[in-house]
Amino acid sequence: MRSVVVTGSGAEVERAVDKVRCKVNMNTVVVRLGGEAKAEWLRAKNDVVGTLDPERSRVQVCAGGVCRDDFALADVEEALKEVV
Repeated sequence: MRSVVVTGSGAEVERAVDKVRCKVNMNTVVVRLGGEAKAEWLRAKNDVVGTLDPERSRVQVCAGGVCRDDFALADVEEALKEVV
């Protein structure tokens, strides 16, 4: 199982979320933090997600129990190479 976490708010973040959702495989979870997303429960239950700043526009990829460094939104294509 893999996950892609997108944080931040605004049109640029929403475009990145759409791009991620269109490119990932079926065994990948897309998590959205910040903006209008209601993720307080998940942030409280998941130590990794809880440490991410929901106001900072970033993309993080986790696979095989390991989370890679987070990427700037401009590098979303690079981040997706980890999961596609």
